[in-house]
Amino acid sequence: MTDSNYDERRSLRSELEQALEEADTGALRITLARLPEVAPTTRKQCLQSLKTVAEDAPDTLAAVISIAATKNAVGYLADVDRVGIIDRRKTFVDTDNRGRTGVDGLYAAGWMTAETVHQAIVSAGHGAHAAISSRMSDIAARYWPAVADHYVDWVVHVGRYAGDEEWADHTREWFEEEILVDGVETTLAESALEHLRTEFIDRQIDADEWQRRDREGQLALLEQMDDDLVNEYAASLQHTDT
Repeated sequence: MTDSNYDERRSLRSELEQALEEADTGALRITLARLPEVAPTTRKQCLQSLKTVAEDAPDTLAAVISIAATKNAVGYLADVDRVGIIDRRKTFVDTDNRGRTGVDGLYAAGWMTAETVHQAIVSAGHGAHAAISSRMSDIAARYWPAVADHYVDWVVHVGRYAGDEEWADHTREWFEEEILVDGVETTLAESALEHLRTEFIDRQIDADEWQRRDREGQLALLEQMDDDLVNEYAASLQHTDT
């Protein structure tokens, strides 16, 4: 990846943002968060897609990465170029073991693929796998594959990474020995190093955040449970306390 590729993407974002400003629909608002960092198709296609959404389909959501995960319904992808359909008495979307279809940025997971068994919990995990794969592909497109290989979505306690000058020197040494490859422009290399450092630091959460996430997770589970069963259990706890 060269500086010209990076500049091209920045230029693309500028044109897309200008097109959005000029789209007088009132109902459409799109955040182009990292569009210049994701390998787009051609500039003409991206601009045309935005124009179509802005003028003809204001209720349509445009995305650079999508994960399809419907059950027993693949027909809406059958006519998409480079999306393969497998017929095994039932039809499935053809993907690799990371959920990738033949279209850049389009993934499929769960029941609509032939890559996994179809129990609910396994399908949920397959969806998570596809999501992580999409994130890694995004990072690889912005930098190069070795940078993406170090992406994780777990967290650690505050203090795991010092973030001081000594830590910065250590991460640079690690980066240059294990991640940097020949031919990468200096500007892009520094951007990748900063990206990795930021991910390390942002991975840290304090005790209050741990507790908040734990409580939020338990409340999410409670919302899926039968109210009478929850009330019955709560009453049994009160009875035990007395």
